[in-house]
Amino acid sequence: MEKIFFIDPSGDDLKPIRSYLSDVAQCLEFGSVMEAMRSGETPDVILLVADADPAHLKRDLSFLRGNSFYAKIPRIVFLPPDVSALSLKAAEIEQESALRLPVDTAEVLSRLAGIRKREHRRLSEILIGVQTERGGIKYFGKSLDFSETGVAFECNESLAAGQRVMVTFVSPKTRRRFILEAEIMRKTSDHPGALYAYGAAFHKMTEEDNRDLTDFITGNVRTAEKRGA
Repeated sequence: MEKIFFIDPSGDDLKPIRSYLSDVAQCLEFGSVMEAMRSGETPDVILLVADADPAHLKRDLSFLRGNSFYAKIPRIVFLPPDVSALSLKAAEIEQESALRLPVDTAEVLSRLAGIRKREHRRLSEILIGVQTERGGIKYFGKSLDFSETGVAFECNESLAAGQRVMVTFVSPKTRRRFILEAEIMRKTSDHPGALYAYGAAFHKMTEEDNRDLTDFITGNVRTAEKRGA
């Protein structure tokens, strides 16, 4: 499951983005760059919110660039709306992938997709099967979107966070049938009479599963065509 560092001193600027991504990624929040670097965690992407003082941004970027490990991790820097171009030049921001606040969630996802060199997720409403690991009870639900690491879906049945399930679905384009082990990471709706909404992370995927899921997300059908040749 992809791990994203949110380094946001205010804790509010990226709240909508954190909420959106938390279904399919492990989102870790920190109040400073040094706190994140001391965590011992290994992120795939760093999202850094700069405060109003360009000197602080220059210091934070210096910490990241000067660390042999963190310097290699892709990042997006979010800039205050009123910071001057001259101040940004002093912070050497031209080396960074940067966006000015406030930002639209779709714009951030597009930038993340560019960093990861592929689509981050695919909006797709299809029928899926969800089978519990113990007892073998199978439920049906509706997917909301897929990523290379998980799926967000709705279901009438109540499942617990941390519960292991088998998720099954068929690609409408290639008719490829997926049977993937997953863990329920998040439950966002719990109202009587309403659908439950979940975020689940895939586990123990084979190379073929990874390749075919990527094809499904990106709309690439070459893999399926080659198998049928």
